[in-house]
Amino acid sequence: KLTLYQSVIIHNYLYNIDTVMHLAAKDNYFLPYQALKIHTKGLLSIIDFCTKYKTKTLIYFSSCAINLVDSLNGKIIENKGLYNGYSQGKFIAHKLIEKLYSLYYNYKCIPYIYPINLGYIFPYYNLDLDLPELIIPNITDSVEVIFKICLIENVVPDINVPIDYTPINYIINCILEIINLKKYDDIKWFNLYNPNPLYFKDI
Repeated sequence: KLTLYQSVIIHNYLYNIDTVMHLAAKDNYFLPYQALKIHTKGLLSIIDFCTKYKTKTLIYFSSCAINLVDSLNGKIIENKGLYNGYSQGKFIAHKLIEKLYSLYYNYKCIPYIYPINLGYIFPYYNLDLDLPELIIPNITDSVEVIFKICLIENVVPDINVPIDYTPINYIINCILEIINLKKYDDIKWFNLYNPNPLYFKDI
């Protein structure tokens, strides 16, 4: 329990938050939307926080997986985009962000939004050391599961498709550039991919 003084101090801090970054969603291409809808509820909580405390900027991170559903106009088609719960959740989140963006110039409580679609992020190597930083993959995430199966079965897809891994230091530099851009009247999504990807066929 907080004292009245502590509550006042905390609220003063909250009202002075300049920027909120939202990138908490866990990817999973196997579970249904009902198991992942906490992502949608989490975004609604973030929006509620930003409007309540009049945050100036919201940097919203989505996934490049949303590109799977762009051409389907929201339809659920087996093995296409919205078929999995993760993409369904991302589609809903995109619609929420686009609606919020459209209200920015009409309501002072709405933060300006920088919406960003990310590729799969991995920790970068520390070039100042002889050895790379320890990287512990989360084997419950989808991409790690795919690689785990490749290792177990001793097979790799012979396809000319980039592996969706993007260094986090590259992402950070991109974000710093994006937030210094001019404000746009219409929503502008930024897609961040690895600029020099490794391809499955090259493994």
